[in-house]
Amino acid sequence: STFPIENDIPNFVLTPIIRDQVQQSQIRRNKTGIDRNMFPIYEMYLEDPRSNEYLFILASRKRKKSKFCNYIITTNKQDLSREGVGNSGKLRANFLGTDFVVYSSGVSPHCEQMLPDGSNIREELSLIHYENNIMGLRGPRKMSVIVPNLSKGKRILVDHLISDSFNKDSKSTIQLENRVPEWNEESQTYILNFNGRVTQASVKNFQLLDKADNRLVLQFGRIGKDLFTLDYSFPLCAVQAYGIALSSFERKFGCE
Repeated sequence: STFPIENDIPNFVLTPIIRDQVQQSQIRRNKTGIDRNMFPIYEMYLEDPRSNEYLFILASRKRKKSKFCNYIITTNKQDLSREGVGNSGKLRANFLGTDFVVYSSGVSPHCEQMLPDGSNIREELSLIHYENNIMGLRGPRKMSVIVPNLSKGKRILVDHLISDSFNKDSKSTIQLENRVPEWNEESQTYILNFNGRVTQASVKNFQLLDKADNRLVLQFGRIGKDLFTLDYSFPLCAVQAYGIALSSFERKFGCE
């Protein structure tokens, strides 16, 4: 097989990418069906540039009866429910749609269903924050992301990413922020260099850099009407990258 992880997808989607490796992938938005315009299904596929083959790994759709934005992230596109076998995590937003948290599957630390050894507690995988857009709808959005750091190749368990990020001496989290696009007089648009991986202008296109060393960690952008490129690298896993991309599809009331 082109994809060695094909028989181990549930484990792969939560395992951080090795340092210096870039995982290329694609997000496909499916709007066909009765209510798919309001609730499209987003599917993530790994991409092999040498063979031009794709492997499905994750799917999600916004939960219909949820008060706030809430997506179940699963490795099983036939069952997008919370109880589904492939449940790998979720994305949840605040009321304004300015702050999002990506969790792994599992229970809240204060839940009665928590096992005595804590093995079924969910992890906070990413915190995504969109700032108010001072330039109105047309200007680039400013976003920042906090993710747990790794120790000996494994994610550090962080109770609250937001409170840990305020601790200047903490080595438990990594902070990412989006690269500011440059204004292009000729095309009258804001542009970023995606090295050919993104082909269409969109307000949703973005790149995330590690604040510590300016290294490109994730890039996301449009290549077709319902087709998007998602490339990510260390220290992210697929669920983190996918959750960050999913958040950008949500309309940010507080930021527009």
